Amino acid sequence: MTLPIAQPDLAEPDPAGSTPARATGGVKALARQALRWLRIPVSLLMLAYLLHLVEPAQALAVLANADPWLVLLVALMAVGDRLLGAFRWYMLLRGKHVDVSFAPLARLTFVSNFIGSFLPAGVGIEAVRVYGLSRHTADLALALSSVIVERVLALGALVVLVVLGLLLSEAGFPAWIGQFAWAALAALALGSLALMIGPTRRLSLSLLPGKLLAPVRAKIEELYLRLDEYRHQPLMLIGAIAMALFFQLFRVATYAVAGAAIGIDASFQTYMVVVPIVSLVMMVPISLGGLGVGEAAFISLLGLVGIPPEQSFTLSIMVLVLSLVGTLPGGWFYLRSGVAPGRR
Repeated sequence: MTLPIAQPDLAEPDPAGSTPARATGGVKALARQALRWLRIPVSLLMLAYLLHLVEPAQALAVLANADPWLVLLVALMAVGDRLLGAFRWYMLLRGKHVDVSFAPLARLTFVSNFIGSFLPAGVGIEAVRVYGLSRHTADLALALSSVIVERVLALGALVVLVVLGLLLSEAGFPAWIGQFAWAALAALALGSLALMIGPTRRLSLSLLPGKLLAPVRAKIEELYLRLDEYRHQPLMLIGAIAMALFFQLFRVATYAVAGAAIGIDASFQTYMVVVPIVSLVMMVPISLGGLGVGEAAFISLLGLVGIPPEQSFTLSIMVLVLSLVGTLPGGWFYLRSGVAPGRR
């Protein structure tokens, strides 16, 4: 306990009292830093294990026989993927009459994907997008709410595609995939509902008591108000849902074209099941940009329908590399003016 201060020269904080707080903060920072760096060896170990399972010479032979025109098409589709993602975000913001044009959103999308390539999959990208848009609009609640709604719609679209793919595919996937898809859809619906109803919101605010956390509560309340604005615009949400489904179908088509380029014999419905599941698995922040995790998921899932691991591994690596190439404009934008231009 800190002793009462009687003299002005004693007004300096007690070092003994402040040391535990500094030590705790230091330990937490070190733990976060350690976890961040651990993702690199996790990715490398997973890739090493996969290369043990896959014959590298056969994988290179698969790549060497790829159709160059289809590979070029995949590269162009990777760039189109970013532009479609930016337009999807633009639709959500314009539906709320936010004064932001498509160009800065497209720029920010490329930059966030470029930076996110070196961060935990999904998490880093969204953090950069929130920061960039809040800097551009000076409205953190607007930026955060738009990204939350877009992410929820994207997750819903991924799960819906899995369900549709299972219904349409004749590949004979195991029953647990369908059970997983329905459970994920139910969890997403319940989570979205919990985010929008009063009792859950009041509970979240009650967990932040006291004057010290008053600014945090105010920001969360502002975020809830921004989310409510979407609820009162059903037509805009319907358009956003349709755009989210189209965006994910476009991403599935990118993998289907890449698969055709290296001679994979699989139906589009098969990709509708596999690609969304791989995307969901890669969102788990245990590796660098999903590296290693995505390849393992592709080999496992496509192996269920008889695709050789060499082809699955090559498919994943090829799309990953071409997607990285598609983010290079983001690196150029970032070097020129950082994550986002200054506030308007």
